[in-house]
Amino acid sequence: SVQIIFAYLLIAAALFLVEEARKKISCKWFPALGEVLLMIVIFGCYQVLVVAYITGAAAVFILCSLKEKLSLREQFRWIALHAGCFLVGFAVYLVIANVFYQEGSSYLTSLIAWNNISVSEGLRRCVLAILNTLVTNPPYYSGGYGILSVFFVGIMIYRLISTQKAKKGSNILIALAGLFLIISPYFFILFMGGEILDRIQLVLPLSQGCMIYLTVIWFPPLKRQKKSRRIGVGIVGMAFVLLVLKDTTFQLKTCSRLYYTDEWIFQYDTRIAENVYLDLQQVIASNDLDASFDNYIFLGIPVVPYNHVSLVGDTMGRSFFHFGSELLMNPRPISFMRNIGYPVTAYLSEGEQNAYYAYFDKSFGAKVDAMPCYPVPGYIQYLSDDEIGLEYVVIKLGSSWRLEPEQP
Repeated sequence: SVQIIFAYLLIAAALFLVEEARKKISCKWFPALGEVLLMIVIFGCYQVLVVAYITGAAAVFILCSLKEKLSLREQFRWIALHAGCFLVGFAVYLVIANVFYQEGSSYLTSLIAWNNISVSEGLRRCVLAILNTLVTNPPYYSGGYGILSVFFVGIMIYRLISTQKAKKGSNILIALAGLFLIISPYFFILFMGGEILDRIQLVLPLSQGCMIYLTVIWFPPLKRQKKSRRIGVGIVGMAFVLLVLKDTTFQLKTCSRLYYTDEWIFQYDTRIAENVYLDLQQVIASNDLDASFDNYIFLGIPVVPYNHVSLVGDTMGRSFFHFGSELLMNPRPISFMRNIGYPVTAYLSEGEQNAYYAYFDKSFGAKVDAMPCYPVPGYIQYLSDDEIGLEYVVIKLGSSWRLEPEQP
């Protein structure tokens, strides 16, 4: 959360620097260079912030066009400068990423569903995913985005038509930027072919916030309206305020429950780690295992007794002992225990992992099935088979422990 919030603040700072450079580019080129350097950090925090940056730029373009009454030529100059700085910063980021992370797989590419489904199925999934953002679907969708978009479009059209001094060409670009604010949260849905991970939908709250802000700026003042229109304008304004308050209340309630659950589960995981470590020391001592032994295996996931206030999100509120539970060598519980002061070293080589999938269930499956699950005593046991030369310390956290072989 801190990393993403920090990146959003840097987006605002980067856009500010380009605006500073735009005022007098001949002698203020260094702010543009600073913006490029900030973009490297921003995109390095999370790749999806590329779209967030463009969305923020679209909102700033609308604000500048309104405040400075930019002509069509000046608008194109604005777009050229911002687009140029963006492309340079993004290119530098890609070069750095490719040089230092050549062996890493593409995170976003691995999530694209178009590679495995038909066009019709992909379009169906995209439509369902978009509709899902327009209804109340906790914890990430409040149901207000569609209605707020309608308010935004209506007010935008009214103000652009009623502004006599502005030229049609410049109004068209403002309208296109406004429409981009609305559709930008759906870029990754269309790009990936359907429902996306909730943590990738970071653009939607930014776009919604920009639309609310611009709607307030554009909203026609009651003092300037004829008496016959004041009632209608007042009703529309009140409806907008009530919708924003309802949406804000939903978001505050959701966020507070998520953070409460995250803190609660951290304390719960800490108790699990402490209990596992203490029980593990007893098993190590009773079986005379030396310090170099590292064949520790976490199997299954513990049952977490969430209360009625708890709300589990995509990455918030979930136990560290749940993440990656389908993997043989799940690094999260081991790293978590080590980070809070309970050092556990677990390692299986590639050959040992292959041996696990080939022999473990046949040799030890019945014994593991008979083992109780955490926190019942006996959930940690030392298992060995001298005939095949395999030995493990099994930490059984849940009953569903069998793993499928990892796909190449």
